[in-house]
Amino acid sequence: MPLSLPPVLLQCFKRRSASSVVDADGKCVQNTTKREQPSLGRKYEVLLYKPKQSSVLGIHFISRPQDLPRPFTSEQAVVFFLTDIALTSSIAPFDVVTKVNGFSVKSTLHAIMLIREAVGNVRITIQRCPPNIIESVRFIQTRWRKQRNIARLTIDRQGAAMLGICLNPRTPQLALVSKIKSWSILHGKLQVGDALLFVNGSLCCTPVQSTLLLRSATGYLDILYRPADTICRTSFLQACIDSGKHSQQGYTTEDECSICFSDMTHPQPWHAGCGHSFCAKCSERARSRSAACPICRATPQSFSRTLELIKRPSTVQ
Repeated sequence: MPLSLPPVLLQCFKRRSASSVVDADGKCVQNTTKREQPSLGRKYEVLLYKPKQSSVLGIHFISRPQDLPRPFTSEQAVVFFLTDIALTSSIAPFDVVTKVNGFSVKSTLHAIMLIREAVGNVRITIQRCPPNIIESVRFIQTRWRKQRNIARLTIDRQGAAMLGICLNPRTPQLALVSKIKSWSILHGKLQVGDALLFVNGSLCCTPVQSTLLLRSATGYLDILYRPADTICRTSFLQACIDSGKHSQQGYTTEDECSICFSDMTHPQPWHAGCGHSFCAKCSERARSRSAACPICRATPQSFSRTLELIKRPSTVQ
């Protein structure tokens, strides 16, 4: 994925030309000619309909476009992936959104704000990315996943309200699959013990946070995961289980919510895995403002060991 490319592959991508050859280690072994960076392609307009302001169009952007080579710049809103199958015929990954309803886009956040505030007909001006850039990115993505024993699963949710997948609460630092229902669309595609790494571009840090990502996903599901047979079943997982036992000792047992100071209704553990629980509505409001726990300020990223699993190409020891 573009957001998680190792430095060696990212630098190679920035240097790579049409005559470059990349070896198994991600190094440019041949680069005989240097060509000018290609410019973006033609512009065209896409007309979408958004019935209400809270509706989601299913367009996701790259949060750090400055990590990509030219012709992209940090001021451009670059499409990362689409979760609505109806959009795939008109918008493609790495396209650049230049205008929304006639307003020029100044950054990724600006594009997101304009799309969120739009209601009714939404006119989006797209500038097509050169095909050779897309091919280079896909080549590097595939090689990077192969080096790190990472598999990819893309599946249409088909309007299913429930996915029928359970994540292991005994390993709060990893999103490990513990059970898959027989009626689930993921049955036969994921196995018990697989570690979820990314869901639609978002890092899977803890079981609670990953469950929220799966529930909120609409349209297509793009999952990167580490197969169970590539994860060490002794030292690494045992360390995660021991950490889970330690965190469970701090689970909130009080009847009063620490946010609203009222009786706890529908307790929900905080998605960072720190052991604190709050009312379901209080927890949802707090997550919309910050990922940090209201009590201990723990975040899913600070508690998780998913990045450690990603960085090691071989079985974790």
